[in-house]
Amino acid sequence: MLTFIRYWYLESAMRFYTAYLHAVQTLEAQVAIQETLKHLTEPLFQDYTYQGRAIGIVFRLVRICLGIVGIIALTLGYLFFYLLWLFFPLICLVSLLGAFFGPNITAVVPAASVLTPSF
Repeated sequence: MLTFIRYWYLESAMRFYTAYLHAVQTLEAQVAIQETLKHLTEPLFQDYTYQGRAIGIVFRLVRICLGIVGIIALTLGYLFFYLLWLFFPLICLVSLLGAFFGPNITAVVPAASVLTPSF
């Protein structure tokens, strides 16, 4: 049982974290938010007219905003799946107890009323 707990909650947390960092680095390499911030005021395609400068700033701001939205979506997705991973054994245990004790599982496990869906 201790091996399961160590694997499920400690080792898998490190794997999720490593996978998350790798995904963020890959997204950052594609979007290049930091590099785009460095060149925010430079004209796009070396067009030094006012229109070229304005288009360059707008293009880069949109690219930065989309990159930030992508990183936030990636973070929320990983957080959702990690929380699902953490609570999966508890959900299975409550479901298993519900199969044995029927609808009166709340008498055995008081917190089960929160986790079991009511159909």
